[in-house]
This record gives sequence, structure tokens and C-alpha cells, in this order.
Amino acid sequence: MTAQKKMITEKEIRIHIGKNIERWLFAGHVADRHINATAKELQARLGKYSNESKLISRASSFLDMTGGDDIVNGLAADLQNQSGEILKWVLYGKKEIAILRFKGFPAGVRGITCSISEHDFFEADGYIAILCKNEQEPFYLLNAYPTIRKA
Repeated sequence: MTAQKKMITEKEIRIHIGKNIERWLFAGHVADRHINATAKELQARLGKYSNESKLISRASSFLDMTGGDDIVNGLAADLQNQSGEILKWVLYGKKEIAILRFKGFPAGVRGITCSISEHDFFEADGYIAILCKNEQEPFYLLNAYPTIRKA
């Protein structure tokens, strides 16, 4: 925990995001499940169990026409724009996880969602990014996925 309490600045948060966003997005779960997944791939996930033995009842994907470049750059910019809030969480937040909700999408990016109870796809109207504190670095992006806000 002491590594998290060392002084860090908002500028360092932005640099940390820019330096690590590709690794966070393309080194695991986000790339495997939520970047340019086809409708068929999303539907195939529904009704199965995750690695944590939870039933997958919803699936979603970020979509772009650049093979993921717009997604990487857009999510990095959105997170960097929240660097003040992220800094407060890193320094003073009691929870190990921070959930950031974004309305809309970066330029060139859209999102789709589907659920086990619907047989259709819907345009997402925003997305969630989940950050997790880490002793080796201030935090990392645990997950990011498109959502539909409840009315």
C-alpha cells in the first residue's frame, strides 16, 4: 500500500495512461472480448460461464474501422481527461477498484451490446472503464466495455 501513497501528479497519471493503454487493452480480457468482436462472437459468449464461473448474460464490443487504433487513442484520451479524478482515487480512495462511466464514445468508435434475453443487437450509448490499484504502478485498466444506460 505504501507504493500507492507516494506523491504522484496529474501529469504523471496522464503519462502513465498514455504509456500503458495499448498493453492494458491488447494483453488480455479487453482485446479478447470487447474490441472489434463480431456479432457472431458476441452471441457465442451468451449463456456460457466466465472464468469466474459466472453466467454470461450480456456481451458487448467496441467497434472501429482502424483495427483498434481509434479505440486505443480514444479511450486513452478519455481516461487522461479524467486524470484529476483518477489522481484523487489513487492517493485517497479506500477502494481498490474505480469504475468510470463515460457517456458517448471517442471519435471513430461505437459500441454494440446484446443480452441473453434479447435476440438483437443494440447500439451502446457509453462505456465503463474499471481501474484497479497496483503496488508496482499506481493503477491499471482491468476492463472496459460498452453499455446502455438505463433510462
